[in-house]
Amino acid sequence: MKIKVSRFSHLSYWIFVPFLLDQFFKLGLLKQSSLIERIQQTFSFLVFSCNKGIAFGFQFNKILIIFISFFIVVLLLYSVKRDEFKKKQKIAIYLIIGAASSNFVDRLLYGCVIDYLDFKIWPIFNLADLTITLSVFYLLLSLRRGKFSEK
Repeated sequence: MKIKVSRFSHLSYWIFVPFLLDQFFKLGLLKQSSLIERIQQTFSFLVFSCNKGIAFGFQFNKILIIFISFFIVVLLLYSVKRDEFKKKQKIAIYLIIGAASSNFVDRLLYGCVIDYLDFKIWPIFNLADLTITLSVFYLLLSLRRGKFSEK
């Protein structure tokens, strides 16, 4: 008997890439302070920041932020299940879902999003933020080129 594996389940593994990497760095910052101190001596851009707001530190109601974050993740999961996107676009959406979920977990566990990358030319951010930004940028480029819903 042949078992059919859907494309949804195969591509959905991309959710775990940004989620696990981002959480790994955050747990390292929270739990392994001596290791992080040694890393920070070499890589001065690694810092610790608890961002209670949204992008760029803008402040909003905490419950509203959690609700909107959850709603966006659910909406993205629903939309990506539909077969309207190319494979690379689905991967970008799954990366956004994983990264947004990592920040969502931070809000639930710590009451803020833990940011740890500070290059002094931009507000402090984390790997999840970077993943969301690059994935959204890719999706917008796909839309601009008119290749968004073609197979």
